[in-house]
Amino acid sequence: MHRWWSRWFLALVLCVPVAWVASAWAEEAESGTAAEKKVEAEGKAGDQPARKEISDGEKARFQENLAELEQRLQKLQMEELKLAVRLLKAQGAARKLVAEPWKVPEQLAAGDTAPELLEYKRIMLACAAQLQKMGGEYARLYRSAEPLGRQRDRMPEELNARADAVLARVRTRRRINLDKRAGFYLQAAEPKQALRVYRLIYKEAPQDLANLNNMVNVYITMRDYKQALTVYTDIYRQLPEDVENLQNMAAMYEKLGDYKRALEKYKEILELYPQHVESLLNVGRMYAQRGAYKQAVAAYDQVTEQVSHDLGWVRRMAGLYESVGAWQKALILYEKVYRELPAAEQEKDADLKAAIKRLRRKLTGR
Repeated sequence: MHRWWSRWFLALVLCVPVAWVASAWAEEAESGTAAEKKVEAEGKAGDQPARKEISDGEKARFQENLAELEQRLQKLQMEELKLAVRLLKAQGAARKLVAEPWKVPEQLAAGDTAPELLEYKRIMLACAAQLQKMGGEYARLYRSAEPLGRQRDRMPEELNARADAVLARVRTRRRINLDKRAGFYLQAAEPKQALRVYRLIYKEAPQDLANLNNMVNVYITMRDYKQALTVYTDIYRQLPEDVENLQNMAAMYEKLGDYKRALEKYKEILELYPQHVESLLNVGRMYAQRGAYKQAVAAYDQVTEQVSHDLGWVRRMAGLYESVGAWQKALILYEKVYRELPAAEQEKDADLKAAIKRLRRKLTGR
């Protein structure tokens, strides 16, 4: 199982909810500015149809509803700030219980029931529950704001900008709330709960790359490689030339035993980037596993041309050549490494001398 997820959980432990608090007001300002620019651009478009005349009463009711929503949002954000402080204190108390907080999710997932770990989990789940309650408030506020969104096009531009800003701020705060809640579930080693939250985000924003990556990380943690591949495929539709995603798709195909499609994905990378070393090595490895040694050697040759200046890589390639029966090529590379090593290291490197001796015997029969 990959070890990346320990570092991932460490990042979550350190950033929740400090980054949340620090970024809140900046994001609101950004959302408001974006909304104002959008309205300004729409106002400048000469080919836009004239707005339907509205009555003073409609305008007044819209302003009243908008002012009420702005007040509710401001009040809710003050409550959110207080909650962030409480969560920060709770996290601090939880971290004092264990020596290495970033390892706790892995320990819990492995079935460790040490009292301090269970208490750590209890605190994380309590934090998630508080965020869920706050998220419900934002969801209700957004439902209240939706009618304004439907009416905004008929209103003057200054009211449009205000309405857009409110809607954007509510969406942003709700999304951050969902992300933070999922993070606490992951710290409590409850990936299924986190996945439910990420699926809520996916339902509303299926092309959100950050959320797709969060989902796929959870699926891999759960070893659900089929679902992970489904998410990588979603990313592929948006980024068909993204090398990392293509590699991830190939890796999932390998996990699922579909070696033909895995090889196709590695070759797809090479069509985009013919000298991509990692993909060439993967192609060579997969051919070697199937006994297609000639094709494996051809892939390894392309790598060797690129890494001939690096003795570590040269030695690695020698080992790969030897593994597919290309003994002459392997011997040439091992001897190259030996010649270029300092004399003192030549004498100490028993493995290298043994490899050279072994290959000479295979080639000469002596």
